[in-house]
Amino acid sequence: MKHPLFLSLAHPAASQEFAPRPLETTPDIPRAIAGVLAQAHHKLYALTDPRLAHLNEAPDPSNIAELSLALRNIVFPSLNIQSQEIDQYLNEQSAIAFRILTEQIRKAFLARQRVLILEGAEEDSQGHLPYGKTAEDVLSYEAIDAHAVQISNWLFSEIPNIRNMLLHDVYAAHLGDPASADVLENILCYPGIGAIGSHRFAHALQNAGVPYIPRMMSEFAHSMTGIDIHPGAQIEPGLFIDHGTGVVIGQTAKIGHRVKIYQGVTLGALSFPTDESGALTHRGQNAKRHPTIEDDVVIYAGATILGGETTIGQGAVIGGNTWITSSVAPHTTVTLNAPDQRTRSHAQKNRPVSEAAI
Repeated sequence: MKHPLFLSLAHPAASQEFAPRPLETTPDIPRAIAGVLAQAHHKLYALTDPRLAHLNEAPDPSNIAELSLALRNIVFPSLNIQSQEIDQYLNEQSAIAFRILTEQIRKAFLARQRVLILEGAEEDSQGHLPYGKTAEDVLSYEAIDAHAVQISNWLFSEIPNIRNMLLHDVYAAHLGDPASADVLENILCYPGIGAIGSHRFAHALQNAGVPYIPRMMSEFAHSMTGIDIHPGAQIEPGLFIDHGTGVVIGQTAKIGHRVKIYQGVTLGALSFPTDESGALTHRGQNAKRHPTIEDDVVIYAGATILGGETTIGQGAVIGGNTWITSSVAPHTTVTLNAPDQRTRSHAQKNRPVSEAAI
């Protein structure tokens, strides 16, 4: 029996649906632009490799959002669920998450494979495709399906470990914030817990080599919390992001245990080196571009810490609005001098208006 993914594999070049539209049908677009669009349209769909004819899909952001919420429900089940119903609830949420995850992983690998083949004409002298891929990395549909199921099974086996790390994050928030009434408030209300919770799953998928989905999960969390954590960032348990709005943590950042970060903090990169053509020479997870934050560091609001060679030593305190591009020794406090600010009284300007003036 033919594999379901091979259904409807009529070559797109033979289909009017995918044929480049003639210029006459696009009178509202200048002819030069329409010509460029037509060529791009043709290049995208009229490929000779029949494996790609079905690939008019990619991971869906709405499905990734649903997946993120289902995984959160598994890790922190609703307190409205009675103890005798918890197994049924977890089974339902697990079935939703597993179904979405497997399907979206399959789509991600298919879409990535399409990109690699589209870019294959630009392979280097050793025959390598972009990002170190080779022609042998082009998988069959059956292999991609099996790989998606394998990764989903692996991720679900990791849920106890992920939950344990998240519990450390929750207790760090409770212990580190005097406004925290209890750990339930941290779980339900704190944006830092939502962001780091999504990151724990996204980071696991990133390490498993899944394309697109980890970043989509992190961007969904970003849109919900205002906290931008790249899925490649390595974060040990016990991170507390207080308030969180505007926090940025880059791809190759490393954060140790029990670190506390306030709003507006950037763990970023310095300017990137380029080659003669202007293309970046340092790309991906292997090029360390973002700082390392060791255990028990506190970073106050608005601090900017840049550079892959920058290390903030254990127990250091980084003051608000500081700009740091070199390492800081352990148990050191870095602050700015107090700004030169003036205070003026508005007592005369704000005197009551007389009735005669009205």
